[in-house]
Amino acid sequence: MTVNYTSSPAVPEKLDAKWRILAAVMLGTFMAPLDGSIVNTVLPDITRYFRTEISIAQWVPTIYLLTISCLILLYGRLGDMVGYKRIFLYGLAAFVVSSILCGSSQSIWMLIAFRAVQGLAAGMLMAVGLAIVTAAFPPQERGKAIGVYAISISVALGLGPTIGGVIAEDLSWHYVFFINAPIGVAALLWGARVIPKGSTRPGQHLDFAGASLALVFLASFLLYANQGETWGWTSPKALIVLFIGVVSGIAFVWTEKRSAQPMLNLSLFRSRRFSFASMSALLSFISLYAVVFLTPFYLVFARHYSIVKAGLIMGAAPIATLFFAPVSGALSDRFGTRAFAVSGMCVAAFGPVPDEQPGSF
Repeated sequence: MTVNYTSSPAVPEKLDAKWRILAAVMLGTFMAPLDGSIVNTVLPDITRYFRTEISIAQWVPTIYLLTISCLILLYGRLGDMVGYKRIFLYGLAAFVVSSILCGSSQSIWMLIAFRAVQGLAAGMLMAVGLAIVTAAFPPQERGKAIGVYAISISVALGLGPTIGGVIAEDLSWHYVFFINAPIGVAALLWGARVIPKGSTRPGQHLDFAGASLALVFLASFLLYANQGETWGWTSPKALIVLFIGVVSGIAFVWTEKRSAQPMLNLSLFRSRRFSFASMSALLSFISLYAVVFLTPFYLVFARHYSIVKAGLIMGAAPIATLFFAPVSGALSDRFGTRAFAVSGMCVAAFGPVPDEQPGSF
């Protein structure tokens, strides 16, 4: 997904225009990781509040990620067609409204439903935010820009657990969603002013067949992975879901190869660099989120830490990322990305394992 902003009259002529665009996008995308990290921290509190089981409460973060994953391709394609700015601003507005609805939930199932809507909005931000940033910067500065862009994610992930712990301790878990409203409104007003409209592609059409098959494929596999242990990995229900996922995945590949304007250009995967980089990112995020999801339960229920203390512990890794991301981005512009990517993966894989004695810090 690329868009040329240089031909748009909306791009300011000042030298710092690209940095103002970057800052506006950072503020908008700040909310999605902030919300994810805050909710994970207070999930034990939500579980107790609604007197529900962990297997049900886990759908609060899971449905959020499920809707993002299933629709991010669709939003990226829509951004190509109607412009990234429009998708980004619509996503901001929807995220604010859905956050208020989440905070007003009266039951666990109501919260799960509104989290699904919130995921729809977050997918819009995540699908086009980085595209706006990379389009605003020349190639020789994109590594630095992406590194700075990562700061917003790191700050959000770092502040989220601590803020969530403080809010849950002194107020209520409802306010972890309400906090998105002022941030979202500020980002919406600023983004509408500084993000250029960009170019669109006339004559384009949406690949409805590909979008539908991608939705079924991703939803089926994520549902199987999430509920397989509960249902039984080889139970009839689980196998039916898996079968639907396999069939829809094969149909998606077949459809995209024959589509004049595919939802996903499969020829990209002919590049070994692109394919291995995508697989590396996938495995990295799988391992990262497993730790992020389980850590608050471990700290609160097994270690008997307060939510505030658990939040401080969970904020350590994102704070480290805050300092290293912009430096790594700038160095990658000069020396290439391979050494930094491999080094980062090694550090994550061989990180320290906490001792098992309760109460140690």
